[in-house]
Amino acid sequence: MPTVRNADREAQGALVIDILQGKTTAAEAARQHALTLAEVEAVEGGLHHPGH
Repeated sequence: MPTVRNADREAQGALVIDILQGKTTAAEAARQHALTLAEVEAVEGGLHHPGH
């Protein structure tokens, strides 16, 4: 899983919650946080499937 820049676990969790609640999209979150879409999706996937 790629390392996510500029974010800690709490911020990552908040980001995924915003995506799941429809407050933002993965693409918009990536732009807002200077991440790649793949990094956002990796965080999202990691929180859905911890340890994988």
